[in-house]
Amino acid sequence: MARVSYINQLLNASIETQTEEIRIRAEKEGYNIVEVLVDGANSAYHKVVTKRQAMNDLLEKTLSEDHNIEAIFFYEESRLSRQFYDFTLFIYDVIKNEKPQVKFFST
Repeated sequence: MARVSYINQLLNASIETQTEEIRIRAEKEGYNIVEVLVDGANSAYHKVVTKRQAMNDLLEKTLSEDHNIEAIFFYEESRLSRQFYDFTLFIYDVIKNEKPQVKFFST
């Protein structure tokens, strides 16, 4: 999971940098990244995770029986949320309750 806060960050290497760091960490842990979800130009201060499309896609795909998601990698905690509660409450806890075997990693 990668995120940029402002539209001007889409123009620099921020997403590419985050994605590369995620791939490096995944490889260290023995995983291959099959999809990168990008939450572009969304402020984590002003939008709770349930209002961000990439987060909803992450939750849906992880809980789906059609996907065999074993681990979720993200660049750093601030890329997930700045609210301190919403990611844990609405994404992490839901996934861990439904699929406790899914692992979460930060670069």
